[in-house]
Amino acid sequence: KENLNIGFSLNVLGSGAGTPIIDGGGVNTVITVSSANAHVSLSKLIVQNGFAKFGGGINNSGTLAMSNSTITGNTAHFYGCGGGIYNTGTLIVNSSTISQNHAVGSLLKPASGGGICNPGGTATINNSTLSGNYALAAGGGIQSGGTLTINNSTISGNMTLSTAASAISGGSGITINNSTISGNTHQNGLGCSIGGSGMTLSNTTISGNVAGNGYVVLCATASLQNSIIANNSGGNCGSGVVSKGYNLSSDSSCNFSNSGDRNNTDPKLGPLQNNGGPTLTMALPSGSPAVDAGNPSGCKDGQGHLLTTDQRGMPRPDKEDTGGCDMGAYERQSD
Repeated sequence: KENLNIGFSLNVLGSGAGTPIIDGGGVNTVITVSSANAHVSLSKLIVQNGFAKFGGGINNSGTLAMSNSTITGNTAHFYGCGGGIYNTGTLIVNSSTISQNHAVGSLLKPASGGGICNPGGTATINNSTLSGNYALAAGGGIQSGGTLTINNSTISGNMTLSTAASAISGGSGITINNSTISGNTHQNGLGCSIGGSGMTLSNTTISGNVAGNGYVVLCATASLQNSIIANNSGGNCGSGVVSKGYNLSSDSSCNFSNSGDRNNTDPKLGPLQNNGGPTLTMALPSGSPAVDAGNPSGCKDGQGHLLTTDQRGMPRPDKEDTGGCDMGAYERQSD
């Protein structure tokens, strides 16, 4: 079977009863956007069963906007990258699910980026879920060496075999706002959940991840603000974490010491579940020390813009609040 190779600007919109499936048959990339000048829109599709070295599901070198779609059951192999999506162009993912994709190979030739591989492109993920993806090497959820921005999204249940990061692995240029990172782990019990350099996390909740045998969950050099990192297995933070204020850690490893910071504090987070909105979140109960404990001047993203909603799209701060917004990705709507 040949893949769907798109070398020109095109809109592909699924319609009719159910969601149309584009199936790669396990022999090639399912969809390739092959021209840097192509502007392609994909909507309401399921892309599955692709098998390729780079981008089992989608290989994009143009400008690709994907919405309300599912990328699942695709595989990258042998020193490859991007089980679900491989991006060297511009990628925008809106309200979509990238799940159960794999980057495999062999122990001598492992692949990276189970869900998404973004080696040098620009990727933006909004209101989406990356879950249950696997990489033999780095980045069970995402491997990125380019520019990556994650907004209002959940990265959960991803796994690696190696000691590299199970949820997100990458270099500089990673910004995460209003998002939840939970339940990511390692097949061999080694490694961290989030690794990289120069990362910025704002109003993000990192909880329920597993780091083992001397590793910490957040091993990146990263700056955090108005965020929660709590109740993970293994230490929360490595030495490269810097606070920009109003963060909470359930242990002392983050050593937060800026305005409004709290160490050794349990935020009393609820489980990862449907609390409204397009993605799963972890709710703050009444009495949580994270409620109204964000910056009283307003919670902001990595570029200094006010975050006026939480991950679910609910008002931030909530309408009855006279104090600050809440820490983390979830804004409690009543106190």
